[in-house]
Amino acid sequence: MPDISLVVPVWDNLVLTQNSVMMFLYCTHSDLEVIIVDNGSSDGTWAWCRQVMEDEPRFHAIHNKENRGYGPGLNQGLMAAKGEYLVCLNNDVVVYHTEWCEQLVAPLRANPRLICGARVISGNRWVEVDNWVPDYLEGYCLAFHRQFLTDVGFFDEHFAPAFVEDVEICWRAEQHGYQMELVPIVASGLHHLYGKTTYVRHAADTPHREITRRNAEYFRKKVREGNDAPFYPEGWVPKVS
Repeated sequence: MPDISLVVPVWDNLVLTQNSVMMFLYCTHSDLEVIIVDNGSSDGTWAWCRQVMEDEPRFHAIHNKENRGYGPGLNQGLMAAKGEYLVCLNNDVVVYHTEWCEQLVAPLRANPRLICGARVISGNRWVEVDNWVPDYLEGYCLAFHRQFLTDVGFFDEHFAPAFVEDVEICWRAEQHGYQMELVPIVASGLHHLYGKTTYVRHAADTPHREITRRNAEYFRKKVREGNDAPFYPEGWVPKVS
């Protein structure tokens, strides 16, 4: 069984996916598996995934016929993951040294009641709630222990196709007694290219601002109502601890 599972939802941008997967597999010292969730790509991503699965036992892929969204894609991968430590990543992430993954999960080995990440966002007025602006770990790199899924739940799929789900899951984690942990050393070993998965290729037909406004309002509603109940995808049964 792998120690760490990396979950990467993808939507087109095959070259980015190829580069990131190769770095995750061969520039990482940790015992891990890589799970790609192909969200209906039309550029040959799934054919490439099938080929890699034949040759690389640490690589697994899930295929959706259409784009289900970032959070639902992550949830599919998390449900399939076998590792004790779970890492959610974008496919526009570049790895610069071999110890990045071990450094990311090291705090979890000492304290499993954390959610770890490589960058903290502060002062984001898009998600302000009644003069309160939450701090959160940016969603391109989030890590937590498997128990997190039972205690806090998965990504709320109401945020699909994307945006603000990272804010909400960090808020929900804190409501359930988890703490956010920034892992500064990871920032020097893991670089996010920002927007390569959505803005560059699909900006013309994706209403990013409208989706962000809608999701921010949904987040505000949850906070105001105190709705911090764990989100469990259909088909997943929490383990009794």
